[in-house]
This record gives sequence, structure tokens and C-alpha cells, in this order.
Amino acid sequence: MREFFKRHLTKWIPLFYFLSGLAFLRLHRPFFMSRIDPEYLHLFNGMNCAILNFNRIGHYDQPGTPFQILTGIFIRITELLVGEGGLIEDVIRNPEKYLMGCCVLLLALFSYVIFRLGKSLLDDGRPVSETLGLQMAIFAFPILHELPFRYTTDRMLTLVMLLLIMVIWRFIYRPGYHESKFALVSGMLVGLGIMVKFTFLPFAILPFLLIAVWKERLKYVLAVTGTVGLLLIPIHKRLPKIWAFIRDLLTHDGLYGEGDATLLNTHQFMGNMKTLMSEHLTAMLLVLLVLGLVVIVGDRLQTHPLRKRFILASLLTTLITILILAKHYKTYYAMPLLLLIASGYWTSISQFRDRNLVRKMLGALYFVIVAHSMGVTIYANRDLAKTNAPYYRMYDFMQEKTRDGIILVEPTWLSAPYPGNAIVFGMSYVHHHNQYYNILHSIRPNLINWEGPDGPLMYCRMVEVDREALFRSGKNIYVVSTPGRQAPTLGAYIIDRGREAEVSFEVDTVYQDIEIEHYLIQYQPIESWKQVYDIHFDFESTSDSTVLSMDGSWQMTGPMHRIRKTPADGLYSLYLNDDLRSSPSFSLPPLKDGDYLVIEGQRWRSHNKKKGSFYLFNNENEIIQEAQFVDRVSKKWELMRMTRLIEEATDKELFIRYDFPGTLGMGVDALSIKVFRKDTQ
Repeated sequence: MREFFKRHLTKWIPLFYFLSGLAFLRLHRPFFMSRIDPEYLHLFNGMNCAILNFNRIGHYDQPGTPFQILTGIFIRITELLVGEGGLIEDVIRNPEKYLMGCCVLLLALFSYVIFRLGKSLLDDGRPVSETLGLQMAIFAFPILHELPFRYTTDRMLTLVMLLLIMVIWRFIYRPGYHESKFALVSGMLVGLGIMVKFTFLPFAILPFLLIAVWKERLKYVLAVTGTVGLLLIPIHKRLPKIWAFIRDLLTHDGLYGEGDATLLNTHQFMGNMKTLMSEHLTAMLLVLLVLGLVVIVGDRLQTHPLRKRFILASLLTTLITILILAKHYKTYYAMPLLLLIASGYWTSISQFRDRNLVRKMLGALYFVIVAHSMGVTIYANRDLAKTNAPYYRMYDFMQEKTRDGIILVEPTWLSAPYPGNAIVFGMSYVHHHNQYYNILHSIRPNLINWEGPDGPLMYCRMVEVDREALFRSGKNIYVVSTPGRQAPTLGAYIIDRGREAEVSFEVDTVYQDIEIEHYLIQYQPIESWKQVYDIHFDFESTSDSTVLSMDGSWQMTGPMHRIRKTPADGLYSLYLNDDLRSSPSFSLPPLKDGDYLVIEGQRWRSHNKKKGSFYLFNNENEIIQEAQFVDRVSKKWELMRMTRLIEEATDKELFIRYDFPGTLGMGVDALSIKVFRKDTQ
């Protein structure tokens, strides 16, 4: 019975960790509403890994490659379990579903490792109290306990640290665990940790000092470097930028390589040291206690060389890590160190094998610390439902109010009560993110963002939006104002640029919550502009020599040849070559003086100088205007745009078609015609 109890006791802690993690995820607001940095950039870079397109990884500062790959695996598992439609489309349509899936799967992986740690210790004959103590290290400090509601590289780094501790304890306590095997396994784990985040580098000291033979140390170093080299392959083209980032970190005093060019800012260093000590006071006291124990049991350490080396290596690693953290500090940077401190403490306690009372007192102190940490965590999150309520109210209001309007996104790491802000931010960190334009635009056509007072309006930081068409659409424009945002500057931009488009606005704060300083500002056009035509051709529906618009109300006429080779939209695109140099023609609906015409279409990207273009013709087949604006929207396609203010409407018909003068072939797809009109009555 006692043996059964011992075996199953170690299952309760990982189970409790998993269930409490689910509770945290449930209690906290959605990711887009509370934590988009770095969650959303990891989601979209993980999506790149899920489709095995590593060249699109755009976030490599940490460098984080293992975490991106793990996220890609989690995304595939989530798709298998709850996916709907194509992977990329589903991630863009339901990013919160996939982030939640990734979080839950990482939580399950964490719980399994905690279980394996306990089982391994019991198999090696360690006492139940020691086993539970190491399993409960994840609860020893509030920042570790709250970890499951985030999705960051620091979570994976903490997981790697937990695995490394398990391997180290096996090496110390399991008879027959060969030094060569330890060198290989620990080297791979350390290399993995370094590639998750460079701040893991000091922890490479631990296995190196535990290994006594230089030949095995060399194997360890080769395992570390080999793992690092292997995990650099997906981002090998970014190596110069990665090195530049590391260099800037070392030579600048600000976070992420910013700030002044100085190796050490003593004032900032001392300030960070003071903050670190105060925020992790309990952990620092445990370090001092371990130092005291080393002095007290120094003679006994001589009889346990592996334990001695581990304790001393832990103290050295802790000191070096603290010095590094004091140069560039954020609270969560210390999470792997906190696990190491807890494990070093338990190793020190184990030296009091013949002093039962002392060992029990030190063990009891640790469990008091764990209980206090859990109490602090529960107390800090006791009012989450009440705290979150204002954010949900604003989200519900925006869902209804902005349904037919436009939200101008200010790209920032700050969260907002609508998902568009998070998507724009996350996509900003995807390399070649314009490759997703066609998919993203078809699902979320209103991701319009502002690029500052002197910048343009963009679609998801990919393609410049025609500002005059946006202002003349007649739609209300909404701006979210929260602490840290530049809502007044963005508002002035709307007023000034609107005036250039002959549109003025009535400004009104339609929602406000003074307590959390959240406001929704509405810019309602005074002039009665509206969109009178919105016509789209994707070349899917055809009949004889006609192409039907997507709604079936309009048609293009003329000979055509359709192909299914990498279409921009749908299954088909038009193909032009020396046998068929023109697309079918579209006759524009009647236009009036003052109408604003916007024509967009896509063509293949190529190095052919004779690509052709979309042209506007009159009924005498004379070219009136050619599409000028060109921007890449995928690996294969580029967007073309033509805008025209109709100053003198005539009775003559106007036509649109694509003419191709080359010989190598050209694909054409996704033609749209929009007309905006001001009501002068």
C-alpha cells in the first residue's frame, strides 16, 4: 500500500499543474486583448514552420528556432484535432483557437516532463519528500506558477531547464549512468536551450563542470555545437543579422541591442541588480542559504564529488546569470535560474543524511515557500473576472459598432480589444509576409494600418492602400485610444489627409471607460460619399466567351484561355501569350462627373520587361490610362492599381482589359473595379 501511494503521489503534482494552467488560460482575457507580444509573432512564424517554409521565419533575435518548430508541430496537431479548411486560412481566421491549442499542448508537455522527473527520482531510490520537492519547484515562485497563460520562448527555456535538471539528477544518483551518455544528452539539451534563447548560455557550465574527464567534456562541447549548428539551418540566411543582434546586445546598454553604445552602464546595472534582488528576494535568500550549507557540510561534500561539483557549478552559474541579467533585465528572464536555485537547494539538503532534524527543517522551509508562492499567485488572480469585465464590454461594443466601418490599426506591441491589431503586429515579424496577402485579404479585408504622420496607410503593413478611396468610401473610421497609443496624432492624420481627399469628418467619442482609460473615437464623414460599384472578377465562372463577376451581375467578353497554375484567387487565372495577347474586356458602368474610379488587378511576377498592363480604353480603342502602381503580393503575383477622378463624363463607353506584348506568357487574375460617388443633391 505504501509503495502504491509513493508511486501515484508523483502524478498529482503534474495533474494539478495541468489543471491550474487550464484555469489560468480560462481566467485571462484572450491573447489579442491582453498579450500579443510575443504570442502572435510566434503563432505566425510557427505557421511558417507548419508548412515547412522556414525562409519565412522573420523573428530570429533569440533566435528561437526550436520554439518556432515546436509551435509548427503544435499547430499541425491543433489542425488535426479542431481544424476547419486549409491550414493557413484557418490560422488567419481563428488565431485564438491555434494559440490556445499551442498553449494547452505545451502545458501538457510540461506536465508530462514533471511526471517523468518524479518517476525517475523514485526509480533511483530518492526519498518521496525530495521527489515532491523537485516536482514542486515549478510552484516555488509565482512567476513560474503563472507561466502557463503565456506563450513565449521563456516557457520552452524553462522546460529545457527542467529536462536538464532531470538528466543531471540521473547522472548524480543513478548507478551506471555513463558519463559519455550524460555528455551527449546534456550537450543536446544545452544546445537546444541556447537556440531557444541566447541567455541560456551560462547554464552550459553545469554539465561541463559535472563531467570529470576531458575527453567526455570534448564530447559535450561537440554535442552542444552540433545541436546549435543543426538548429541554425532553418535560419542560416539570417546569420549576419543574428550576429549583429548579439553584438549590439553586448555593446549597448538597452534592451534588444538598443540604447547607448557602452559595454556597461554602471547606473543601470546597479538599478537592475536592485530590482532583481527585490523581485526575487526569496530565491536570493535560498542562494545565500545554499552558500551557508556548503560551508557547514563542506567535509561531507568531499565524500560525494558529483553533488559537490553540482552545488558549486550551480552557485557559479547563478552568479554569472545574475551578472548578465543585471545588464539587460526583465523579470521573466530569471525563470530558468529559479528552477536551478530550487534544485541546488534540494541537493544541499541531501547532504544532511545523518542530521534528520536539520534536513526536515530545511525541507519544511522549502514547502512553506512553495505554499506562500501558490497563495500569492491565487491572491493576485482572485479578481480577474472583475478586472477583465471592462475589456470584454468594450470588445462587445466594438464588435457591433464597427461592423460596417473601418478600424485604423496603429501597429504596436500593445494589446487592443479587437483581433486586427494583434494580427497586424504578428504579421510584421513574418519574413516575406506579403506572401500571405491574397489569403489574408480574402478573409480579413479591413486590416488597414497607419504608418505614422508622414507614412501611408497600408494593408497589414504589406501593400499601400489608396487613401482617397478609403476616405471616399463613406464608411465611418474608428480609432482605439489606450495608454501608450498615439490616438490624437492618428486623429489629426485622418482630418488632414481627409481634407486632401475633399472629405471632412465629425469626431465623436462613442465609447469610453475612464477607469481603464480605453476610448473608441469615431470619425464620421460629413460629405455624402459612397461606394456605388464594387465589381470583382476571379475568372472562375465562364460561359462561352464571357467571364462572369463573382456575384454574377457583370461580365467580361472576348476570347480567353484559363489555366490552373498557381492562381491568385480561386482555382483559375487567365493566361496570355503570343497567340492570345489580350484579356476579355469589361465595359464600365455609366460614370458621372466627380466619380472616383479605382481599378486593381494582379499579374505574374517575372523578369520579362514586356509584362503588359491593365489599360483603360475608350470605345475607339484609344488608351486613356495605364495602371501605374505595382507592388508584390505573393511569390508569384504582383498587384497593379489605377486610380482616376472623372472630371468630364462623356457618353462614350470606357473599357478595361489587360494587353500583353511579350512572348513568354503572362497570368492575370483578381480584377476589381470600384467607383465612389459624392451625392451632390
